[in-house]
Amino acid sequence: MNYSSRPTGLMRPLGSIEHMFWLKDQHMPYHFAVCAEIEGPTTVDEWRAAFDMVQQRHPNFSVKIELDKDGRPCFRRVAGARIPLRIVASSDMRWEREMEWELATRFDLQQAPLVRAVILHQPHRSAVILSSHHSIADTKSLVFAIRDALRALSGEVLDPLPPIGPLDDLLAPLEWTTRDRAPNQEPDPAPADRQDVYRAPDGSFPRVQSLRLTQALTGELRRRSRVEATTVHAALVVAAVEAARLLSSELREGTINVCSAIDARTMIGADEEVALLSGGGMTSLEPQTHAFWETARLTKRSIALLQTHEAMSRMIEEIGQALSHQPDKSGVADLMADFNFEINISNLGALPIETRFGDLTFRALWGPSILAGFKGEQEIGVATMNGSLSLLHASYKPLPSFLRRMEELLISACL
Repeated sequence: MNYSSRPTGLMRPLGSIEHMFWLKDQHMPYHFAVCAEIEGPTTVDEWRAAFDMVQQRHPNFSVKIELDKDGRPCFRRVAGARIPLRIVASSDMRWEREMEWELATRFDLQQAPLVRAVILHQPHRSAVILSSHHSIADTKSLVFAIRDALRALSGEVLDPLPPIGPLDDLLAPLEWTTRDRAPNQEPDPAPADRQDVYRAPDGSFPRVQSLRLTQALTGELRRRSRVEATTVHAALVVAAVEAARLLSSELREGTINVCSAIDARTMIGADEEVALLSGGGMTSLEPQTHAFWETARLTKRSIALLQTHEAMSRMIEEIGQALSHQPDKSGVADLMADFNFEINISNLGALPIETRFGDLTFRALWGPSILAGFKGEQEIGVATMNGSLSLLHASYKPLPSFLRRMEELLISACL
C-alpha cells in the first residue's frame, strides 16, 4: 500500500493494535517510557538540535490521531510540532521520580507529537527519559530513537526513514482467517463485572524503582539458562512469580498471569523504525509444583508458542474482528480485560547497539515502563547493556522489595 499517495498531512488509518490502543487510552492512559544514562559533555541546545533531527528521521514522531471523513482514526503528520523537551537541573540524577511523573501524565492524542522527552542535565552527565504513546511506537522504538539522538550529538547526519504501514499489512494473512471464522460473528457478551479488574484513577502517581544486576550475576544467569535449555526471560518470569508469591498473601496460592512482550520485527524483516511492531502474550503459572529451572523450561515452551508468525497473525485477526463491531472505549476496556495480568515483563534483551558516540558513552538503559491500568499490576522492564541486566519496577501498588527478592531468587537458582 502506498501511503505517500494520501492527501498532504494524512498518513494512513490506524492498524488493528494501534486502533485498540487508541481506544484503550480513552479509558485508561496507555503510554510508556524508558530512561538512558549518558556520560559526556553536552549542552541543552545540543540536545534540542539532536531531538529535532530524530524527529525528522522518524515520521511517527510528528503525528497526531484524528478521525477521517468516514470516522476512522488516522495518523496525521503535523509540520512544526517539535518534540517537547523538559529540562531538569539535577544534582543527584534521581530520574525515577521524573519517570513516575511521566507515567502519570497522559498524552492528548489530538495534539502532535505523541512523544516527549525529559533531560536531567549536568554539564558532563545526562539522564534522558523518552515517553511515547503506544499507538505510534513499541518499546524497542525508543531505544533506536535515543541511539539516533546520540548519533546526532556526535555529529552524524540522520537520514529520514519512510513511513511504515501497520502490522496488519506487514504480516502476511493466513488462510485460516477466512476459513475458520465467520466475518460477522458477534462477540461474546461481556460479563457485567469485567471492568472491575481496572484500578480507579485517584490522582496518585505510580512508584518506580530500579536495580542493576552485577555483570557476574548477569553472565552466570545467561550461562545457566543455556545449560538448562531455557532463556533468561523465562528465568525472570519464574523469579518474578516466586517473588510475588513470597511478598503477597493474595497471590500466594492462586494463578498468576504474566504478560510478555512479543517482538514482530524479525518476523516482518523490519529494521529500526519507530512503529508499533509488537504484541503480547500471556503465560499462566500455578503455585509451584516444579523446581525453578523445570518451571523455566515449561515457561519458555509456553512463550515460544506465542512467538510465531502464525500466532502473531492470529492475534491481529482476532483484534480486527473485535474492532469490526465498532466498540467504544468501554467495549475495548471489556476486550482488554480478558488480558488481565498480575505481572507484565517487557524485556528488551541484550541491546544490539554501540555504546560510544564520539565523546559520549551510553552507560545504561532502564525500562521500558508501561502500565495497563489493572488492579495491583506489577510492571518489570528489562534491558541488558554493557554486560549487566537492568530491572525497572513500576506499580501503583508495588510489592515491597520486589526487585531485591527477584535478585535473591536468581542468585539462589544460579548457585
